[in-house]
Amino acid sequence: MPGRANSYRLNLHAGIIFAYHISSLNLNTTKMLSIKFDFKAREYCALVRMKERETKIEYHITIMNGELERLLYGNHVLVPESGLFKSELSPDTDVGRLKCIITEALNKQIALEAGPEASQPQKI
Repeated sequence: MPGRANSYRLNLHAGIIFAYHISSLNLNTTKMLSIKFDFKAREYCALVRMKERETKIEYHITIMNGELERLLYGNHVLVPESGLFKSELSPDTDVGRLKCIITEALNKQIALEAGPEASQPQKI
């Protein structure tokens, strides 16, 4: 897009990759992190994009595997409750197990993020 200046920055912190996308047109900052998780005896990666809303931060999950991305479709947005992510789906189904595993992996990564306040999702 002509006249649109974008920049990307990648930072590595405690084994977590953070990508920041900054658009000079609307000055939005998007914070992303990468998580790894095991599902059905295989390791997968997912990108987590944090979107600031008026009263909360939403965490949008994109799995780097087409089959699992389709499985999670419609259940890919997480919002922390009391500082932790919880899955409302039953772990008795594949989609429920997948969301529970991703939720647990995200909780662990956030807890590892920078220091004692890391257990609480931060505003961006």
